[in-house]
Amino acid sequence: MAQEEKSRSGRGSSSSTILQFVPFNSLADEGFWHRLSSLKLNKYGIDDSPIPITGFYAPCSHSQVSNHLTLLAESFTHW
Repeated sequence: MAQEEKSRSGRGSSSSTILQFVPFNSLADEGFWHRLSSLKLNKYGIDDSPIPITGFYAPCSHSQVSNHLTLLAESFTHW
């Protein structure tokens, strides 16, 4: 997740933007691993091409709680 900070130093001057990245934790649910192994055995075989997935990102505004990216069995449903 990116956060932007803008500052202006007066009338007629240009504004600057600082792009900052916030660290996050990731979690792969056991259903994700089960679905991935099933797809590898029954559909993809030894093909090592990238497999598109969808992750679920949950940002948190509290400074003591980290942001989360979660991978579930449903991460593969759109393909």
